[in-house]
Amino acid sequence: MLNTNDNSPTPKFVLDISSLTDDIISITDDNLLKDSSEPQLPITVEDRNVNAPYLPLVDIDQNQIHTGVTNQNINVIEDQIKRLFDLHEKMFDQTMIMFQKQEKSMSQIQTQIKQIRSITEKLESNIEGKKKSEWWEQYVEDGVKEIINDCLYQKEESLSLHIKRHLTVMAPEKMQKYEQPTKWNILWRRIEEKVGSYCCSYRGSLFGTIRRHTWSCLKGQLDKVDTSTSQTELAIWKSSDKVR
Repeated sequence: MLNTNDNSPTPKFVLDISSLTDDIISITDDNLLKDSSEPQLPITVEDRNVNAPYLPLVDIDQNQIHTGVTNQNINVIEDQIKRLFDLHEKMFDQTMIMFQKQEKSMSQIQTQIKQIRSITEKLESNIEGKKKSEWWEQYVEDGVKEIINDCLYQKEESLSLHIKRHLTVMAPEKMQKYEQPTKWNILWRRIEEKVGSYCCSYRGSLFGTIRRHTWSCLKGQLDKVDTSTSQTELAIWKSSDKVR
């Protein structure tokens, strides 16, 4: 507002605070911050120059706006800050515990990796040792397996021909009517199941005989082992030339 009553050659601008003060007084804490859930700090507006109808800008330093903060509000703020620090401290402790657990797990994993590497190196050394065996060993082993499989697990065709020849020698008169392949196939279907049963029974007896003879041979070659011996002595016994 422009003040024209002043005799000064330079006009002064003054601010009418009477209406402003009334408006500020009419605004309460509840109306201003009614939607806030936090403790509020009351605001007090004080006009020290009540008699002056106008407030010149040059004298604005004579009028001040003061805010009042109670001890109760300070305590609330301090309590909230303390809770915040406590929360951060708990989070820090939990984070450190988690890192310690992860560090322990990593140590266990590294130990397991070392063990696996050691086992792998031993296996590789054993494989290298096997590769240095005689060139004919593998071929001889395969040949023996093939012979035994042909004897114990004969193919159906060879087994059928073998049984037919055996029946022809043992019962030539009855086998005359089965000389034709068609009639022999009919007879073979009748006796095939029984032949398979005999094969299984004989195979089991044969393996049992082999096991008994093998064990009897070993008993004569191996030294007697006391069951009360220590693990070290047992390991030495197993690594002896006779056991091998």
